Amino acid sequence: MRSFARQATSLLVVVALAVIASASVVTAVAQPASKPAATPKAAAVNVPSPETMLALIRTHLLALDHALRTGNFYVLHALSGPFLQSKLTPEQLSNAFAALKSERPDLAATAIATPNLTTQPAIQPNGMLQLVGHFPTRPKEIRFEMLYQPSNGEWRLAGMNVSVAPPTATISTQPNKK
Repeated sequence: MRSFARQATSLLVVVALAVIASASVVTAVAQPASKPAATPKAAAVNVPSPETMLALIRTHLLALDHALRTGNFYVLHALSGPFLQSKLTPEQLSNAFAALKSERPDLAATAIATPNLTTQPAIQPNGMLQLVGHFPTRPKEIRFEMLYQPSNGEWRLAGMNVSVAPPTATISTQPNKK
């Protein structure tokens, strides 16, 4: 059973990584067939403001928290973009996060904590925004990797990978005060 949970969790990661690796798949899914593959609007996508990125991260982690608590993944699915919605049903989302649900994480702290981004926010060649980081919560930190696609003037979730783990050790560069 644990093997199935790992495979289901990996499914969402694979979808997210497929987004990064395959711009042609995203173009085919995200745009109607009658439009050309590349549009000038797609080339003009910029990294959103820090406030917008914070809102995106918090919104989707809180939606995931509610889904894990209630077992209802329909809202998280509805908040997702066309790419994710076309690849996974709410039931498949639930299965993808079964292993995380079994850990009973409390993601509510993401509403007030400030995340640390571990990589520079970047627009991938396929137009997707990638955000990677963690919330330094205790006793476990909340780690995330999220992909967003531009859709009708807003950023919509295209993939996410979330885990909880003991905090990574940090080395202080401050001298000890005596």
